Amino acid sequence: METTFDMSRFLTSLLQQLPYLVPMLAGLAAAFALVLRRRATLGAAAAPALGGLTVLLAALLLSTAWYALAEFLLVSGAVDFVTSGYAFAIVSLVLATLNAAGIVLLALAIVRRPG
Repeated sequence: METTFDMSRFLTSLLQQLPYLVPMLAGLAAAFALVLRRRATLGAAAAPALGGLTVLLAALLLSTAWYALAEFLLVSGAVDFVTSGYAFAIVSLVLATLNAAGIVLLALAIVRRPG
């Protein structure tokens, strides 16, 4: 079965994720601003803090795009449920690894904090 990409359906899927995405982006933006503003006083802790926040931002954006694409593929019938199950498992593992790496970097920044 041939499936054409329906941009409006994909954008609708993205918009449905806004209730989750907007507060997360606002929180990450605030955290970035705090770290960047206090970079000089944070010393060695600034680098892992910025790294952790960057990894968490990447994971958030990737998960948003993935879930919108996955919903589109399932609804359009482009992939079957067995294939989608494998894809969800693999992508979930990648996203969980990214989130864990971001959290570990933030924890490292807390431990390295001066004072």
